[in-house]
Amino acid sequence: MYQRWHFLQLEGQVWRYGGQRCRPPERPPGRKCPAKTHCSQPYLGDRCGQNSAHKKVRRPDDKREAVELLVQEKLSVRQACKLVSLPRSVMSYKKVQRDDSSLIDALNQLVQKHPSIGFWKCYYRLRRKGFTCNHKKLYRVYTMLKLNIRRCTKRRIPQRIKQPLVVPQGLNKG
Repeated sequence: MYQRWHFLQLEGQVWRYGGQRCRPPERPPGRKCPAKTHCSQPYLGDRCGQNSAHKKVRRPDDKREAVELLVQEKLSVRQACKLVSLPRSVMSYKKVQRDDSSLIDALNQLVQKHPSIGFWKCYYRLRRKGFTCNHKKLYRVYTMLKLNIRRCTKRRIPQRIKQPLVVPQGLNKG
């Protein structure tokens, strides 16, 4: 995905302070500053609209891959991480795969048995059965399984015809 020349090109661009920076656009004197159209911080990839055929490296996965390629090119991990501006702790992080299979099975069984109950009833019933999970995690699984049911809207009662009140003739007559 990344070629060696991508990183050699980036090497001259990664300067934090006092390095290469874009100049602000010239503006007429006496006017307030317009919205910033120049870049104030240097970053990887296209610099201030200069011609570049490739996208900038953004996600940590992409940066991690870039660091691995630089390490293969005989650069130390510390230098490669600094070059790509990736913390070394991110480089050593290993993703943990989510295992929601037991939660999925329990939700499916509950919804098959009670198809009309909504999310919150499912949540509380699963909590009573012994599943200790966060409601946000359960909602993520619930929506992933497309179990969202439409809420029944409150039926409106037709408005009654208003009649004037009867004024009584005397005491206890009305």
